[in-house]
Amino acid sequence: MRNLTVTATLANSITSAAIVNEGTLSLINSTFSDNHIGQGSTIYNRSGGTLTVTNSTFSANVYQGNFPGVVPTDHGGILNDGTLSVTASTFSFNQGAIGNRGALSVTGTTFSGNRAAISNSGTFAIVTESTFSDN
Repeated sequence: MRNLTVTATLANSITSAAIVNEGTLSLINSTFSDNHIGQGSTIYNRSGGTLTVTNSTFSANVYQGNFPGVVPTDHGGILNDGTLSVTASTFSFNQGAIGNRGALSVTGTTFSGNRAAISNSGTFAIVTESTFSDN
């Protein structure tokens, strides 16, 4: 998917999200802002899912619920239980940018003003050439 804009989503269920991925999904040049998710994340990449995010922006996304095994500040942007690759993207002022419980690779990405930038309890998280500021 290219040039997707998702804003002001309100969702409240155990698997709620603006996007739930269980297969293979690429998001390029997309914007996710001001989403308020009850018990999921703006994007939920389920176990077995492969998600690639490139040159995209996540801002002011809020996790409002109680997802089992996840601290409330872990995510507002992306909750990953599968395989996630993020490149040349920006996460700003999210309750939490990325909650990782799978495999995560981040390159050339900026995290600024998030309540939590990356929360990792997954298989691995590799972060290179990225900027963290005021998280």
